Amino acid sequence: MTWPCRLVASPELDEHGNVDVARRQVGDMWFLDVPREELKNRHLTAHYFAANAGRQPVVMMLPGRTYYLVDGQCFSSSCTKCNAKHSWSGEACPKGGEHTPRGYYDGWKVTGTPPKLTVQPSINYEGSYHGYLKDGVVGDDVEGRKYDAEGKRI
Repeated sequence: MTWPCRLVASPELDEHGNVDVARRQVGDMWFLDVPREELKNRHLTAHYFAANAGRQPVVMMLPGRTYYLVDGQCFSSSCTKCNAKHSWSGEACPKGGEHTPRGYYDGWKVTGTPPKLTVQPSINYEGSYHGYLKDGVVGDDVEGRKYDAEGKRI
């Protein structure tokens, strides 16, 4: 199943003043609403600042009902020494000492204009969704996970 993207100019807010993600559909995009001077503190990619800084960063809803900062850096909790997942667990690393999580790094190349964005490489939201956003269409999960029309895993 694929989902077309749409730009939601004024998404509804929850009681805390945040975007009410429960009311968003898979493929919905909205702009991160933060003052421009705070953008450097939001783990945005170098590509965003070089190529897309003329617009606010984009957030979108993925299958699996998770939201994703399109212009954000990747994040990995895997240990840089042994590649163990969730390396913040406090367990000793088999390669010596404590696990060292990779943390934030690199990011995606984002081209196009919302909602017709293309993201390279694939989006891998570990355990939830792994697929492509191409020309404003969210693709099937490449690992075989299935979702209903609302993006809930089936």
